[in-house]
Amino acid sequence: MAKKSIEILARAVVVHRGKILLCRRKAADYLFLPGGHVEFGEIVENALRREIKEELGVRFFILSFMGVEQEMYKRKGIMSHEINFVFLGRIAKTHVQSLEDEYEFQWVPLAEFSQRTVLPKLLVSHVARWLKNRKTFWAMSS
Repeated sequence: MAKKSIEILARAVVVHRGKILLCRRKAADYLFLPGGHVEFGEIVENALRREIKEELGVRFFILSFMGVEQEMYKRKGIMSHEINFVFLGRIAKTHVQSLEDEYEFQWVPLAEFSQRTVLPKLLVSHVARWLKNRKTFWAMSS
């Protein structure tokens, strides 16, 4: 029987002057929205504020709930079920530098967002659509 994992994550969409803030693990070839894992007993919004503070050393202000995306995938022999809660927000400063050595952050023009390798892939189209029509999304891929 394959090992199984379920992860709950809180993700931030930060847009400033036509650019979106993305994160990359230095050893990886893909980008992702800033944020991270929700700890047991932690409120999702508080987890996101904590993660942004740990990663960037800045306060994160939630402006709107955008939606939820679920992703099922297999990696290294483990079946994973990832649930991403996504929030639009702003940060106290826009010149950002990672406080964690393994990550780097970059501002990517919104026009290039869909063409970049951003994971989870399904989340990219839903975030782009939300930024145009402000309609909450609930998405699942398998």
